Amino acid sequence: MTDTTAWGAALVLASQVPQWARLFNQLLELCRTTHESFATYMSCSVVAASTGSPEAALASYPDYVGLVDRLDRHLAAIPGEHRRSLAATALARACMQTPVIGQLAAAWPQALTPGGLREIDVPDGRLRALYRDPAGLPAEVVTAADEAVLAEFGPQPLSADLPGAGTAALDDRFDEAWARW
Repeated sequence: MTDTTAWGAALVLASQVPQWARLFNQLLELCRTTHESFATYMSCSVVAASTGSPEAALASYPDYVGLVDRLDRHLAAIPGEHRRSLAATALARACMQTPVIGQLAAAWPQALTPGGLREIDVPDGRLRALYRDPAGLPAEVVTAADEAVLAEFGPQPLSADLPGAGTAALDDRFDEAWARW
């Protein structure tokens, strides 16, 4: 997320401007839940795909269990493990892709004042807004994505992402289908 989003770029920039050390820490704090949720969820997905349940690993880090559980509940409408990982990535990117670069430029050469940012313009604020819907990601969104894949690539990619299919969904031949999804 650091290399591919506006918020990540802002973190890198703030880390390189010595007088912005305080700003760096403030920006980091405003994306902590988003970043930790995504990183932990994706790590658990890798463990689940390769060795089984991530519960033993999470037992060593109990503070992260709630982050994974909440994101998993939000993505419950998605039937496949790989599609849930794709959705988690899209969700994290949407949270981290804020207008912060323009706001940094407008404040230059002074440091941005994070307290002046709107809640929807910070990653954790966006995540809170997305989590407000107790039903999670709408099933219609998942259905539309699945139908787009089915229409263009047939049933094989979706079948490869069903429970019990192991890592079949990760086959390179499905890359275009997953990009479409």
